[in-house]
Amino acid sequence: MPPSWVRDHLPKVVPQCLFQEREWQEWEFRRAAEMLQEGFPEAFAWLVDYAMNLRNPEVDEAVDDILE
Repeated sequence: MPPSWVRDHLPKVVPQCLFQEREWQEWEFRRAAEMLQEGFPEAFAWLVDYAMNLRNPEVDEAVDDILE
């Protein structure tokens, strides 16, 4: 997939499909970040920002882990 397509469509899809259940947010963030980090840097940056706004301490810790 072209990185620009992923970047443009991720904000439309994520709020409808991911992070709906608080107990799964950290796991979903880690898996999505793993898929995006290498090949889709702009989409990855958007995902990190979105995840940080979830205000979930477990997700915040996952963000810190991934950004190290």
